[in-house]
Amino acid sequence: MTGISSVNDFSKRSVKAFELEEIYKAHEDEIEDLRSIRDTYSESYIEMLEKQVLSGVVLNREEVYRLAFGVHFNESKFSQRPLSKMKRDILIELGII
Repeated sequence: MTGISSVNDFSKRSVKAFELEEIYKAHEDEIEDLRSIRDTYSESYIEMLEKQVLSGVVLNREEVYRLAFGVHFNESKFSQRPLSKMKRDILIELGII
């Protein structure tokens, strides 16, 4: 992992104060899983899930991603699933979402 990008001084201080780099490093296996998922589950895979595997099941795109990647995207739901913020940030950085 190359590090957490910070857009301003407040962000940089927060990353340092909360030791986010160290916390993220402690979860390298989660990050590696997300990289593996990125390589395996392309956008076409997500579309196939929606149209074939989950046909007849009413799920929105966010719910399909939650099933595929195990992460909430809505910040108000981060507390419902461990590491949701970190995983979402990594999925964004990897270009998955």
